[in-house]
Amino acid sequence: MARHLMAAAVLLMAAAVLLMAAGIAGAQAEDYPARTVTIIVPFAAGGPADITGRIVADIFNHHLGQKFVVENAGGAGGTVGTLRAARAAADGYTILSGHLGTNAVAPAFYPDPGYDPQKDFEPIGLSAEYPELLVVRKDFPANNLKEFVAYAKSNAVSATSASSSPD
Repeated sequence: MARHLMAAAVLLMAAAVLLMAAGIAGAQAEDYPARTVTIIVPFAAGGPADITGRIVADIFNHHLGQKFVVENAGGAGGTVGTLRAARAAADGYTILSGHLGTNAVAPAFYPDPGYDPQKDFEPIGLSAEYPELLVVRKDFPANNLKEFVAYAKSNAVSATSASSSPD
């Protein structure tokens, strides 16, 4: 079952990327891209954002006939790479593979991440959607979300959590 879900997710992602590529190809001059395009992934190599960026780059390489390369620029919850993309020339040859953490969470939690997602970036397409899970240890006393909320409220001092976001 998991394989089927993964295959479906990859197919949906590929379809979304193809649509995005068609939009880029139609919106730009006939000769775009005339040189290598960099896709900045603001996280370390090997994670979901990197894998998605590499799939996107491969599809763009194939359908647009030019080299798209992934540049991993991780650090500070993705803000290092995002800032790098914000400072790049606005010529379409640097694309950010941003996400919720870099475009919503970081600006809300950091006083000045060095960029403003509303002013510095323009969305061109959705390349992937990832499921988010809330999990606990098997021996945790809560068995569902309602029980978890009740437990967290009554044990606020000892309850802890972990997240990949910069908060």
